[in-house]
Amino acid sequence: MKKKIVFLPYDFDTAIGITNEGVLAFSYNLEDTDKTASGADVFNGQQSVLWKNMRAAFFDEMKAMYQNLRSTGKLSYEKVERMFEEHQEKWPEAIFNEDAWFKYLTPLVKKGNASYLSMLQGSKAEQRKWWLYNRFRYIDSKYNAGDALSDVITVRGYAKADITIEPYADVYASIKYGSYLVQERSARNTKTTLPCPLDNVNDTEIYIYSASQLADVGDLSGLMVGYADFSKAVKLQALKIGDEAETYSNGNLTELYLGNNELLRTIDVRNCPML
Repeated sequence: MKKKIVFLPYDFDTAIGITNEGVLAFSYNLEDTDKTASGADVFNGQQSVLWKNMRAAFFDEMKAMYQNLRSTGKLSYEKVERMFEEHQEKWPEAIFNEDAWFKYLTPLVKKGNASYLSMLQGSKAEQRKWWLYNRFRYIDSKYNAGDALSDVITVRGYAKADITIEPYADVYASIKYGSYLVQERSARNTKTTLPCPLDNVNDTEIYIYSASQLADVGDLSGLMVGYADFSKAVKLQALKIGDEAETYSNGNLTELYLGNNELLRTIDVRNCPML
């Protein structure tokens, strides 16, 4: 007789940014190894040997499972959000108002007890959309899956150089140099350098993932870029492919594509005579 172990889902009301005390405190980038500002574990059970072993032993399997769910369309922001909306729309707004009055406002009005006000969050519909949308973007960047794979900057390099990324939002900074994927967890407005692992770069395709979540990709002039497509980097604020130095000359750059880069302030393609 085959036996299966089924984990019991519990305390789902603590999801989507809410702590187990009912406070809306967490952003979309929390992970089960994180701690709060006070040093407490984000999740009460994260020191469990079972979960620690699972994370350590089966990371590749979990990554592959997530990639499969995203690539087959079985898991997406649109599907998850629709499930929440369809479930929630069974109750009218009046129910939320009555619930708020009974649980959170009455203790304040009648007893002067304001300790429950942090739990007064209404339907959370708009906050949920923001949190889930960014959460999918974040996890996609971690497991190199879903939207992160098509949300990409593409360049062809002709010289070895490292790339420094500054994200617009919290993501895993991810670059594929040829066939080598380099990743590092990164915070918004914080520069992260991803070193090039290749000994030789010559007409090498380089993919910078989560393009729409990046504010800056640093100085790319050292790559001696040929082809470059930044059309999906909609939050990019500066682009430096050339250089002002008299000793610098990049004759490789012949194609540069931009798109809806509404925040782009500067483009440096100096000393790229073939563009």
